[in-house]
Amino acid sequence: MIQNTLTTIPFKTQAEFDQIMIANKNNILVVYNDLMEGKSLVFSDDAQGKYVKKLEDQLLLLSDELSGGIL
Repeated sequence: MIQNTLTTIPFKTQAEFDQIMIANKNNILVVYNDLMEGKSLVFSDDAQGKYVKKLEDQLLLLSDELSGGIL
């Protein structure tokens, strides 16, 4: 079974925040924590969503082949 992975990344400065956001542009921001213990971002890799999208793409290609390339 495909599971989404959550990653927590602490940061202190705006520059660190910007770098983290750029590095994780293909992930989904789930939580922005601004607590007394510090600031952090939590990202999901959306593995389930990416898997479903891949299956949908494969089904569309198969459908196109079976219909003689009409799609």
